[in-house]
Amino acid sequence: MKIFKKKNARSDIEITSLSNAAEPDNSDAMNNLGVLAAEAGDIQAAKSWYERAAAVGHSGAMFNIGLLAADVGVLKTAKSWWQRAAAAGHSGAMFNLGALEKDAGHLQTAKSWWQRAAAADHSGAMFNLGVITKDAGDLKAAKSWWERAAAADHSEAMNNLGVLAKDAGDLRAAKSWYERAAAVGHSGAIFNLGVLADEVGDLKAAKSWWERAAAAGHSEAMNNLGVLADVAGDLKMAKSWYERAAAADHSGAMNNLGLLAADVGDLKSAKSWWERAATADNSDAMNNLGVLAKEAGDLKAAKSWYERAEKV
Repeated sequence: MKIFKKKNARSDIEITSLSNAAEPDNSDAMNNLGVLAAEAGDIQAAKSWYERAAAVGHSGAMFNIGLLAADVGVLKTAKSWWQRAAAAGHSGAMFNLGALEKDAGHLQTAKSWWQRAAAADHSGAMFNLGVITKDAGDLKAAKSWWERAAAADHSEAMNNLGVLAKDAGDLRAAKSWYERAAAVGHSGAIFNLGVLADEVGDLKAAKSWWERAAAAGHSEAMNNLGVLADVAGDLKMAKSWYERAAAADHSGAMNNLGLLAADVGDLKSAKSWWERAATADNSDAMNNLGVLAKEAGDLKAAKSWYERAEKV
C-alpha cells in the first residue's frame, strides 16, 4: 500500500483533490487522508478516515487503527484491529500480533504469527524467527532465517550473520556481512568492523570505523574512542568521548570517567561517576566504590559493594 508523502508543504488544492477522490469509495485515498491527519497531529480525524477505509475492507487502515490504539496503551483494541488486518493478509499486523504475544510470554503463538508474516515476505518476522531459534540453540535455523531476512535487505539480520560467522571463526565472512550492513547505515555493524580491525592491530582503521559509528549515535564506539585516546595519553579527548558515551547511558564510560577523576585525586567526582555506573549495574564501578569505602575505613560499605559486584 503506497502512502503519499510530500517533502514540500501540502497545499489546500492537494488536500481538496485527495478529499474529492475519497468521496465515493476510494479506500486508498481515505487511508492516505488518515495518514496526513496523523502526521499533522489530528488523531481524531485520522481515526475517522481510517475507520471509513476499514469499513470497506482496507487492511492498511485496520492496521493503522491498531497503531493508534497501541500508541495510547489500549492493546486489547490494537490486537482486535490487527487480527482483522491479518485476516485480510496484512503482514505488518501479523508481525505486531507476534510481538504482542511474545510480550505476553506466549512464545509459540508469537512464532506462529511471525511464520505467517514471514510467509508473506515480512523481513522483520524472518529476523525475529532467527532470534528465537538462536535463543533455543538452533544456530542452523537462525542462520537460515537471517539469510532470508538479509536477502530482503534487513540490516540487523546482516549484522547478526556477521556475528555468527565471527563466532565460528570465519572472519572473512563476518567482515563481508558487516560491510553489507554498514553500507545501509547499521551502526552496530560499523562498530563491529572497528572491532575486527582492532583485533588485528589496525588501530587507524578501528578508529575510523568507530568514529563513523559514534557519528550514528553508537555509545560503545564513543567509549572505545575514549579508550584509544586514553591509551594515547590524550586525556582531554578521552574525557570528551567518555562524556558523550555517558550521556548516552554507557555505564562503562561512566566508570572510565570515574577513573580519570580518581587519577587526578578528585575522589568526590570519581565516586559520583561510579555511583551512576553502579546504578546501571556496572560491576567494575561497584568494585571501585568498594575500594573507596575500604580506603575510607568503611568496611561494611566496602563489603556491600564487593558483594553487589560479585553478583552482577
